[in-house]
Amino acid sequence: MDWTDIDSLERCNSTDALWAQALQIFATMGFDYAIYLTVEGDRSHPHIHTNLPQIYEQLPSHRDPFLDHCCNSYEPQFTGTEFLSDHPYLEAEEMAFIREASAKTGFRA
Repeated sequence: MDWTDIDSLERCNSTDALWAQALQIFATMGFDYAIYLTVEGDRSHPHIHTNLPQIYEQLPSHRDPFLDHCCNSYEPQFTGTEFLSDHPYLEAEEMAFIREASAKTGFRA
């Protein structure tokens, strides 16, 4: 399977199957890790799919610094430590979250 097999997503019969299929497609595109996170406007009711759950050990998912900056787009966001200077709106706590997540998990955007 490769990224052109988008129809395979339509054949999934649960969100877990859809996520597993999406991860396979992402892998063909070079994405080793993925996070799909949604919250209500007040950041309540987080719903998350990720193959890197330990990234939220330091900071709960509903406090992810990129929720305020990524929710209006489905484009991949470059969020690793190498890209901190691309996001001048991040506060010190948010940058610390990204640095620690990278150090703990090896996650690189």
